[in-house]
Amino acid sequence: MTASAEALIHLSIPDVEQSYAERDTILYALGVGVGSEPTSPAHLAYTYEDGLKPLPSLAVVLGHPGFWPRDLDTGLDWRRIVHGEQTLRLHRPCRPTGSSGRNPASRGFRTRAKARAR
Repeated sequence: MTASAEALIHLSIPDVEQSYAERDTILYALGVGVGSEPTSPAHLAYTYEDGLKPLPSLAVVLGHPGFWPRDLDTGLDWRRIVHGEQTLRLHRPCRPTGSSGRNPASRGFRTRAKARAR
């Protein structure tokens, strides 16, 4: 199967439902570099259970559907895919614990040749 932009835009990517606990929120913060100053109140807000705040970018990994270009029948050569950009719009702050659901959707695709021509 050869990939087409129209087929990819209408591709049904599985919904994502994920639960997370304080431990997950803290591990994410540590994984992206928070905590390099372990006694700093600014760092402790993201790495200590008392008054824990999640980083806003945690929402990106909670809703990630996995590497779907490799797993679904897309016609793409997943070894040649380049992730160009992604956006996230937060309507309110994330909670430090809870569950997250997302229906992944793509709004468009560009080939590298067209992207270079811009």
